[in-house]
Amino acid sequence: MTPICRPNTAVRSHTLMYWGDLSWRTAEKLLLLCENGSFLVRDSHSDNHLFTVSYRHRDRVFHSRVEISGQFVHLGGPLSLERSESVVDLLKHAVEISYSHERDILIHRRGAEAEASEIQLRHPLSRLALLPRLQYLCRLRIRLSAGLNQLGSLPLPPPLLEYVSDPKFLIPNIKECIEVLEIRRDKLLLNK
Repeated sequence: MTPICRPNTAVRSHTLMYWGDLSWRTAEKLLLLCENGSFLVRDSHSDNHLFTVSYRHRDRVFHSRVEISGQFVHLGGPLSLERSESVVDLLKHAVEISYSHERDILIHRRGAEAEASEIQLRHPLSRLALLPRLQYLCRLRIRLSAGLNQLGSLPLPPPLLEYVSDPKFLIPNIKECIEVLEIRRDKLLLNK
């Protein structure tokens, strides 16, 4: 029996630009604080697609689904010039093209903005660039190690005990991510 030829869709563990089940709204909040050409990969909320590439272009954020057709993955439909056998290779190639100025990548958007759009994918937004502070990670470890009933008996100063006892300890701090991106953006503006 011949195996079915399928594109390699393994992106989760191979790339730091993969953000998982990130909503389009949160992707927009993050990317609006980045420079044009910034992008990330997230899970698609469409039943027909695995991934979506969210990217900043001309001071706006757009979302393009990664489509699978036969043995290829591609952006912009099955007739797209940009296609590859893996999502990671497709995005690496897109970044190379964007930097070489050889040509722009053409995306056909859907919906109210159903026209062709030239984009440049230059700056992958790495999830490592926005890791939580050590303070947050320590609180998380304490909360996961100690039960809720044991928190009050921990030998911690009252302000630290209050911080560790915060019931929203698991919720990612998007404000901190936004602050990091704002600082990075301000530094880029100063260097220009």
